[in-house]
Amino acid sequence: MKANLVSIAKTPKGEWLIQFSTYEQSVVKQYDKLKDKMVDISLKAFKEKRSLNANAYFHALNAQIAGVMNISEDECKKMMVLQYGTQLEAEDEVVVVQLPASVNADTVYPYAKWFDVLEYEGKYYNQFILYKQTRFYNTAEMARLIEGVTWEAKELGIPTRDDIELKRIIEAWEGE
Repeated sequence: MKANLVSIAKTPKGEWLIQFSTYEQSVVKQYDKLKDKMVDISLKAFKEKRSLNANAYFHALNAQIAGVMNISEDECKKMMVLQYGTQLEAEDEVVVVQLPASVNADTVYPYAKWFDVLEYEGKYYNQFILYKQTRFYNTAEMARLIEGVTWEAKELGIPTRDDIELKRIIEAWEGE
């Protein structure tokens, strides 16, 4: 549900009253299902998800780059995400994992970027920064990824939408 938060107040009985600027039937249905149960509520600023149009353009460029580089599209996508994508964060901290040196990070998570080796009690561990999967990108994150992929495509001589057209598309995504 998308809505503007209008107010939050605590009633004399200790209950919370939350008011939104829009009325949606789905909210009423959810309330009816959950009114006698404990619920987990989190509030965060709304950010647009990237559009399917942006995703299609990213994948089209990715396929062309993969073809020129003679690598798989999955391999190319991983390379682009690790170069131009968004680091995964939890509680405003970049997510870092360490794996035994014998473990292939690709079997654990698709977008793990190696950055260091750690020795602990005679054993070696590779440390990785994790990057968000593109399906979770908002418009700004997707725009940054596409700008990087567009630059890579131009460097390889692959025709791309010109900068003015790309700027117009990015502004349209943000306005959707």
